[in-house]
Amino acid sequence: MSNGARSTLGLLLLAGVLGGLAHRVQVAVDVLRRAGVTGTAARVMPNPAMLRAASMGQPTVVADFLWVRVALNFAEIADHPTADGSHWLQLMIRGILALDPSWRTPYFYGGSMMRVLDNIDGSDEIFAAGAAAFPDDPYFPFSLGMNAYLYRQDATEAARLLSVAAKRPGAPPWYRSAAAGFLNEHGQRGAALAYLRRQLQTENEPAVRASLSKKYKRVLHDELSARLTDRKAAWEAKSGEPLQSVQALGELPEDPMGAGWIIAPDGVVRSKKVETTLAADLRNDERLMLTSLR
Repeated sequence: MSNGARSTLGLLLLAGVLGGLAHRVQVAVDVLRRAGVTGTAARVMPNPAMLRAASMGQPTVVADFLWVRVALNFAEIADHPTADGSHWLQLMIRGILALDPSWRTPYFYGGSMMRVLDNIDGSDEIFAAGAAAFPDDPYFPFSLGMNAYLYRQDATEAARLLSVAAKRPGAPPWYRSAAAGFLNEHGQRGAALAYLRRQLQTENEPAVRASLSKKYKRVLHDELSARLTDRKAAWEAKSGEPLQSVQALGELPEDPMGAGWIIAPDGVVRSKKVETTLAADLRNDERLMLTSLR
């Protein structure tokens, strides 16, 4: 038998094994779902270090198979997020990257999946691995920079990473303007909004789109809130008296949160919805502090 025939036969055998395994796993998962068992109990926790040894010399084929499993399970995990579900997904993506480190797709989408699940450490891990695997690709340092700004409130690190991304060959021109925008607070939010808009334009996964839309609305709110608060300060400086009603500022932009603008007790113009959330968080923090003092 020729080497080509042996290779083809090997691929057919591997496909048969994987197909049978996929069928058995899916049948087992269906039974568990009907019984009301979800989460880790319905999934095998992968061992990334063992996957390449178990791939029978066909790591890219197994990586493709595992990526299908990730894609099929992600929506369910995003709908019912748990720490175990996020951990399982992260291990699966690690395993795929161990099998096929030159495949850009798992880095590109995997980091976003982790972000949707509020696993920012996992998102950073995958995006950083992408940056290492593709040292000329501007997407990964830029995404790490957006994580730093949007989720870690670290504008200094975000500015550094955006500058790195903007200097990469083939970086979109708006990367340079985004990096320059981090010279001031309004520019930082402007860069974040541009990033989120472009992500929304290209993203088709409903769970990722919902997460991006939620973050976009909050960043847009914060930008509009800052501008309205500046208008309030200018009004008060001109009139010499405190502003009693935000409507006195004239035409107002639409509140992205949908609840309407108010003047909060601290003098900042915010959405009523955001102010309610902040007040609830403050009460919870006070309760925790009082509990810790007992």
